[in-house]
Amino acid sequence: MTWFRRRTGISRPVLVLFSITLLHFLVASPQNLLLKNIPISFLIITLFVVQSILLKMFLEASNIKNKANSIPRAIDRIPALQPLVFSLIFLATQMLTVQLRGLDGLLSLVEDPQSFAYYSLALRISDPLTYMREWLALMQVPLLYWGGHLATHFPGYPFMIYFGFHLFGASPQSVIWLTILLSTLALLPLFYLARLVYGSKAATVACVLYMSIPSVSMGLPYMESTVGIFTTTALLLFIRSLSSESKMSLSLLGGLIFSFATFLTFASASLLVPIVIVAISARFWRKVSTRLLSFISATFVPYLVAEVMLGMPLYEAASWAFRTHNWFHYHLHSLGPSVWSTEMSALLFFLLLGLPVCLVFLVAAFRGCSSLLRQTKTDTFALASSLMLLIVILLARLELSRVALFTVVMLVTCVAGRVVRWKPEGSLYANTLLLSFAQFLETYSYMSQASMLSRSLGYPIV
Repeated sequence: MTWFRRRTGISRPVLVLFSITLLHFLVASPQNLLLKNIPISFLIITLFVVQSILLKMFLEASNIKNKANSIPRAIDRIPALQPLVFSLIFLATQMLTVQLRGLDGLLSLVEDPQSFAYYSLALRISDPLTYMREWLALMQVPLLYWGGHLATHFPGYPFMIYFGFHLFGASPQSVIWLTILLSTLALLPLFYLARLVYGSKAATVACVLYMSIPSVSMGLPYMESTVGIFTTTALLLFIRSLSSESKMSLSLLGGLIFSFATFLTFASASLLVPIVIVAISARFWRKVSTRLLSFISATFVPYLVAEVMLGMPLYEAASWAFRTHNWFHYHLHSLGPSVWSTEMSALLFFLLLGLPVCLVFLVAAFRGCSSLLRQTKTDTFALASSLMLLIVILLARLELSRVALFTVVMLVTCVAGRVVRWKPEGSLYANTLLLSFAQFLETYSYMSQASMLSRSLGYPIV
């Protein structure tokens, strides 16, 4: 291992992480999954190889010394090429993975109202405003009278599926394709956010690592992975609005998108933490305060309009949902303490990030906190992401591996920022390639353990 490290320039932590994930891959007996359909497995591995080749090309394109080369120079002229290419690869990989896991099993999960009620509820929507009023009325009814869990949030997911019907048709498959589409499109704001915060190399690394996050692939057909594109876009627009040449319209648009994210899940409201931290750490206080005010105003205006003009008590319903959520958490915890505890949910969330991303993020968070205590230069973004995740864990508590999935994009951005600082230019590709390979192995290791994870998580995984 020492000889290999010296020859390649790969850092020791990356080699250790890769060795552990390779051992996990072998122990988990993933051949039960990968040998299930050899042609599809071969195509998935081929896409990973193509992704690795593109990783090298894009990292070279980010290097000023290589701008004389024709290929990096051509890539540099089309800044949107990287996220678009990675999105297409990720889209193809997700669709192949669905076939590998078994489309019939996923469809049966979508059609089961006990495990996934959003699809059956979306089928009942004929008039959105009428349905919204009916939902709000039901949220006032005692919990056990109408089945409970749906009273813990707004009807954002059924509405999203309802509008997805217009794209893919009113069928169970539309839920799967909609989830894949939105989780794939999250690569676009991820790339630009990572480039804005940490630079172009980190943007490339972030995209590659995101494509092999186990919880993103295993989250199908659940809807939580769809929130990431909205929260990331809102954060990106707000940070963009702080630059000297940007207009206030960016922060207003970001606030409106963030408003929709909170309509999908209350947990996404924790994004206000990094928004405020980024605003505090920025200069030009007068401009920053106006941008922050416009962002927050745009977030609450849609709810205020619905409250005043349409007679929908959304703010009151949010307080009902919070109380119901607390009751529901303690009720489930009393039935199964080993499954429905906050500690177990948080552990499984970090586990399903994949070992490489999880550990590197924890290192970034620890260093951010220690730098703050020592009053040295602090990675503000990593610190803000850590606080946001902590709030989600404390408030959401239930099913964190799904509920907190929207935070993955920010966590991967922090990891990419840490990775690009590890080694000189020559070994960045080797480190990233081995980390992404380790993440790839982690994803299929967990997929081969679906039955065990279903028992641990408390909800079925196909």
